[in-house]
Amino acid sequence: MAMANKILNWFLTDAGKQFCVYAAAAFSTSTVFVHFAPHTFLLDKYEEFLHLYRKGVAVGLPDKLIERFQKTLEILKVKEDDQHLYKPFFCYGFDVLSAGSAYSRFGVRVGLPFYFTHESKDEIDKSRIKISEDSIIWDKEEAEKLLDSMVMSENSQLYAMAKEILYRQSPKPILDVFAAMTSSIGLYGICHHLNNKFNFYARPRHLRYTMYAFVALFMYGFYATTKDLSQIYFEERIDKRLKQMDTRFAGWRRVLPQITAEEHCVTLSDGRRRRKALQRHWQRKHSNQDQTFAVGTSDVNI
Repeated sequence: MAMANKILNWFLTDAGKQFCVYAAAAFSTSTVFVHFAPHTFLLDKYEEFLHLYRKGVAVGLPDKLIERFQKTLEILKVKEDDQHLYKPFFCYGFDVLSAGSAYSRFGVRVGLPFYFTHESKDEIDKSRIKISEDSIIWDKEEAEKLLDSMVMSENSQLYAMAKEILYRQSPKPILDVFAAMTSSIGLYGICHHLNNKFNFYARPRHLRYTMYAFVALFMYGFYATTKDLSQIYFEERIDKRLKQMDTRFAGWRRVLPQITAEEHCVTLSDGRRRRKALQRHWQRKHSNQDQTFAVGTSDVNI
């Protein structure tokens, strides 16, 4: 206990305060790195982690989806010299996802869920779909909606791909990095200012820690709010742009959220299960078992 008090008191010295400055700078730098690295020089590793595997082998895209992705690039009028920067792959889960940046030489990766290959519900192998390792009761209405959501028309697939491509062409990913950096720097800056202005260093330690906690919550709220508002803004902007580019995209923004909601009707909302699903996904990547991938907060075998 005496040693802990000695260490905590050391942070009140000039050397301790200087250490806090360096620690805050290191934390801000690491925050930028965590946001930046997976979308640039670690993009291949990130794709490898998100990839869908079966018996330890990465599942390749069929020609049908490759052609649709190429068709999407043509609809978006991506320059022929830049089309090689956009690469699709099979990802685990039900969500279409993307990584990278159109402004980076590392390019963009667009993850497509396996159910994009389904042309009808008859093609779906229901025996291999499980929720949290349990079989689904297919007589339920929610289960039927899940099957319906796993069959998407070509236009809806084109819309989903186009939306991710335009998202990576927008400044939204860069704004997320800026918001994270601003929040981390602001956390230290506000705490330092309040300590000096109200002399929190001379006040009881628990009072100072309470102030730190409130400032941390405030900055996290700023970060989350900034991300959400920018997400809404750019989604509206992308949807409007897609409607102007091609009439086949009109109305799909209203359909896809409904599909997502239907998918989650038979899933669980336990974050711990999702983290465990991600861990199992990584552990089974090179195993001889059929690969499991996460659906919302659940697991589904293909």
